[in-house]
Amino acid sequence: MIRRLATLLLTGLAASSCFGSPPQGSQAPTPSAVPSVSEGPPPTYLVLQTASATGNTMSTGVKIIDLHGLVAASASFTAPPTPQLANCQSISQPPVRAAAGAAFYADSGGVIHRLDTTGKTTTAATFKLSNRLQFLSYAVRSDGGQLMASIISAPTTSNGHWTLDLETAPLGGATTVVKHVDLGADLSSGAIVMAGWDSVGPTATADSDLCVALTPPSVEYAGAALVHLSISGAVLDRLGGQ
Repeated sequence: MIRRLATLLLTGLAASSCFGSPPQGSQAPTPSAVPSVSEGPPPTYLVLQTASATGNTMSTGVKIIDLHGLVAASASFTAPPTPQLANCQSISQPPVRAAAGAAFYADSGGVIHRLDTTGKTTTAATFKLSNRLQFLSYAVRSDGGQLMASIISAPTTSNGHWTLDLETAPLGGATTVVKHVDLGADLSSGAIVMAGWDSVGPTATADSDLCVALTPPSVEYAGAALVHLSISGAVLDRLGGQ
């Protein structure tokens, strides 16, 4: 046992002599400077979406929680209904977003509310919903100053057409419809669903699946490519996906 331990120590010393000090007369290389990593401050709040059912009534809530787990602000609301279509599973987007230190949430009429950490609630924008067969998705610019929404309407009659409306609004300001598209009787392409907003601009999924026969592994942003949109609703570069 003692011999084996001595052998291991000698091997270690030999390795140290090979990879330790430089040979006599040579100069040790100067370590290259390691660039500092600049990171933004960590988030001080988290936004949580909740849901609860009482009988046939579904209530949705939003909470702003600090890093100690304490609720700084909360609100309850009725979210936009998920369209019920024949022979398929509808894919709707979450009504809650977070941007610029606040939570945003959409109610059943398409009004987007802003909840800040003090508990104050204001109207951020209105993307009006007129019936229960409309898919609403929206995004908020990172500074909270502008919103963009997609409203995809399913046919209300047997010979009706699907339609797409892309709308924008400054925070607290009037809504503008920047693009209206007749998608035809069969929704095979053209469905744009808002996904987010990065440093380039709004992001969305193009040719999105809104209704599928089998529930996909993720019920958000299913079966589509992620793209950038211009503020006028034009599809720009493709970021990834199918």
